[in-house]
Amino acid sequence: MESLLILIDRDENVLGYGEKMSVHKEGLLHKAFSVFVADDYDRILLQKRALCKYHSGGKWSNTCCSHLYKDEDYGTAIRRTFLDELGILIPDLRIDSFSEGGRLDVGIPLYIDRFYYFSQYDGLSEHEIDHVFLYKPDSRLFSALTPNPQEVSELRWFSMADIESMLAKRPADFSSWFPQAFRIAMKGFSNR
Repeated sequence: MESLLILIDRDENVLGYGEKMSVHKEGLLHKAFSVFVADDYDRILLQKRALCKYHSGGKWSNTCCSHLYKDEDYGTAIRRTFLDELGILIPDLRIDSFSEGGRLDVGIPLYIDRFYYFSQYDGLSEHEIDHVFLYKPDSRLFSALTPNPQEVSELRWFSMADIESMLAKRPADFSSWFPQAFRIAMKGFSNR
């Protein structure tokens, strides 16, 4: 059974559902999310996207990202994506919200904010409202990371200062949505 993306308007009212490649060919607005994983040393885990990805292959990006599928909530979608991309099964999740005074606590993704995003890639596009989460899992999970080579070519921990320096010096090394998502994630990181 294929997973259908959730088609939305700019206010995130659901307009329908669509098959992933068709949605990207037609440039239809849909729901997405980006997760930044933090550790106890104030570092962020970034992934370098696999070269075989249909866009942004070989570029650094947030720890994981995906689309919200029909009948899926963000907790379920984040769990699915951690398993698909990083090879780890994380516990059932409840989501905390930065806007409601939430803090970054172990095991509870912190929803920070969202942003509108459009970019074209060789006949395909990403046209999304991307919800940004900051997540600090139990550190024992880090030893179980097994990146899916169809999704991720490399995982590496970076300090925020290193990421900011890389973005300033080599912005083309990052996925096109990364700068916006990173700025949003840092709002939540400062509220630890």
